[in-house]
Amino acid sequence: MALGLVCNVFQVISSAREICTTCHSAYQRGQAPSSAVATTVDHLETVFKEIEATEATAARPLTKSVSEVIEIARKCNGAALALKDEVERRDAKAAKAKGNLFKAGVLAVKSVASPGARKVEKLEKVLQAHQSAMDARMLYSLW
Repeated sequence: MALGLVCNVFQVISSAREICTTCHSAYQRGQAPSSAVATTVDHLETVFKEIEATEATAARPLTKSVSEVIEIARKCNGAALALKDEVERRDAKAAKAKGNLFKAGVLAVKSVASPGARKVEKLEKVLQAHQSAMDARMLYSLW
C-alpha cells in the first residue's frame, strides 16, 4: 500500500507541476492556458480520489510516514485546485478579449507581471518543496 500511495503522490506532484509550466508559458505568450490543462486537472482529481480511497481502506491507526505522505498529497491537491481556479480565471479573461485586438494586446501586456503569473510561480515553488520532501522521505526510507 505504501509504495502505491507514494507513486500516486509523485503523480499528483508531477501533474501539478506540468500545469504550472503550461500556465507559466501561457502567461509569457499572453495567451490562455491550453485545453490540455483541463485534461491534466481531471487526471489529478482522479488520482487524488485514489489516494483518498487508499487512506479510507488503510489499517488503523495509520503509521506516521503514511500520514505524512497523505498530508503532502492533500497539500499538493490544494495547490492543484488553486491552479485550476487560476486557469479558469485566465480563460474567462481571454474569452472576453477574443476578437478585440486592443483587449487582447492589453491582456498580453498585463499577463507578464500579473498577480496570476506570480501566483503560478508561488504554487510551483510550493510543489517543488513538496517534491523535495517526498524525495527526502524516499531516500530516508531506503537508508
